[in-house]
Amino acid sequence: MQRFPSTEHFYILRSQELKQVKLYLTVIASFIAWLFYLKLVEKIGGAKSGYMVALFPAIGGVASVVIGESTLSIFLIAGCLSSCMGAAIALGFGNRVKIDKPSVEVN
Repeated sequence: MQRFPSTEHFYILRSQELKQVKLYLTVIASFIAWLFYLKLVEKIGGAKSGYMVALFPAIGGVASVVIGESTLSIFLIAGCLSSCMGAAIALGFGNRVKIDKPSVEVN
């Protein structure tokens, strides 16, 4: 006989609550995230902001731990660090070269 986990640790959403959660996730949270992404594109440019997509798994992993959906593990930490390091390498973090513009004198 197969045993199922007890439901004492789970909260089952009612239909109305589930609709509200779906509405929040699909409309409000997505809209806010899109506004932040557009601000990022405006600030650092389209080419560099494309590399920020590498951080999405790290953000998802941290959010999953915060809301209690998953537990913190060494694999999650390693994945988040790898994702962040990949974005940093792609963006050239720490390799900023300052180029002096030649001065032009007008007579």
